[in-house]
Amino acid sequence: MIRQPASFIAITLIAIVLAGASALAAATSRPANVVPMSELPEAPGGNDRISDTTSWKSEHNGIVSTSSVTCVLFITTTSDGIGPNDFHTAVHLGNYTNLALAVGNVPTSPVSAPAFDEYFRLDNTVVGASYKVDAIPDYATNYNLGLIIYDVGFRPIMTDTNTADNNSASLTLVPGSGGPYYFRLVLITPSCTGRTYTLRATYHRPTPTPTSTTQPWTFPDQYDTPPGNNDTITNAVALGASTTTGLTLY
Repeated sequence: MIRQPASFIAITLIAIVLAGASALAAATSRPANVVPMSELPEAPGGNDRISDTTSWKSEHNGIVSTSSVTCVLFITTTSDGIGPNDFHTAVHLGNYTNLALAVGNVPTSPVSAPAFDEYFRLDNTVVGASYKVDAIPDYATNYNLGLIIYDVGFRPIMTDTNTADNNSASLTLVPGSGGPYYFRLVLITPSCTGRTYTLRATYHRPTPTPTSTTQPWTFPDQYDTPPGNNDTITNAVALGASTTTGLTLY
C-alpha cells in the first residue's frame, strides 16, 4: 500500500469541503419558488423535455426569456427573484405581488433598461375546471402586459396581447389534460416606466353533471288509468279521512 504524505491528505480534504460548500451555496441562493430544470418531471412521451437552452431556442422559434422592449425607468425597480426565467425555471402559478419585468437603479434622471419575460407553471390541473389568470399593472400605465398560455409541448394555445385593454391581460384556461401548462408574461409595447405588477390566479371547480333521480313511486298512479282515472270533474274522487301518497301530475 502506498502511503500519502499528511500534507497531501489535508489538501484533499480541504478541496472536498470547499466543493461541498460551493454546492450548498448555489442551492440556497436560488429563490425558494423557482423550480430548476433538473427538478421538472419528464413530459409524456419523453420528447417534450428540452435538454439545453441552445436546442430549446432553435426548436421553439427563438422564444427566449428576454424581451425586445426597452423600458425607460423613472423610479428604481428591484428584482422580484423570479425573472428573467423560461420554461425550464418557471415558478408555480399563484397569487403574486410586486412583480417586475424590468429592473434598474434610478439615482436622478430616468434610465433605459431591457425588459424580460416571466414564466409560471401550473401542474396537476383538473380537467373541466377553469383557471383564470389576471396580470394587472400596479400603477395603471407603468406596464402594458400580455399573457400567453402554452401546453406541455411548449405550444401556444391561448393569447391575450391586446394593446387596448387598459394595459392588463386576462385569460381563462379550461384544461383538457393534467398539464403542465405554462403562463408567459410579456410586455407588448415600450410604455413601461418601472415599478411593479400583480398576478392573480383563481380556480373554479368543474360544473357537476346533472343526474336523474329515480322516483320512489310507480307511474302512472291508480287514478291515471281507467276505470279509476279522475282527470275530469265528473270522475273526481271523493276526499276522505285517509291519506293517499304517490300521486302524479302530468
